[in-house]
Amino acid sequence: MKKMSKSDADPKSRIEVFDTADETVDKLKKAMTDCTSAITYDPVSRAAVANLIDVHCLFTGQTPQQICDECRGLDTGQYKLRLAEIVNENLLPFRNKLQQLLRDAGYVKNVLQKGDQKAASMAAENWSEVKRIIGLSQ
Repeated sequence: MKKMSKSDADPKSRIEVFDTADETVDKLKKAMTDCTSAITYDPVSRAAVANLIDVHCLFTGQTPQQICDECRGLDTGQYKLRLAEIVNENLLPFRNKLQQLLRDAGYVKNVLQKGDQKAASMAAENWSEVKRIIGLSQ
């Protein structure tokens, strides 16, 4: 049984900030579960469902038990749709900011240039200090 994973090469194996809301729904609808329809948390015998509940916990701050209690009466298909709503709701501000940044390449370029200049200045100061400490400065 294969659960969602950020280390898997397949982009369908994880939810990304770049995903649209519809893509998130599709990925979660296709997420691996088992033949038991109840929402229960058992990382050993129900690893795939437990993984979805873990994602839910990360977005809401709830415990697995709270989520299972809240979702009592839902089957795994209904639960995946509920989780997709929660994920999309929580990722919306990040996705909006990302779209804003993608539309303003000049701003992003300026931020990167300022960061480059600051890093170069800090590196030069550090290098001078290292040379002084090891006796290479004149």
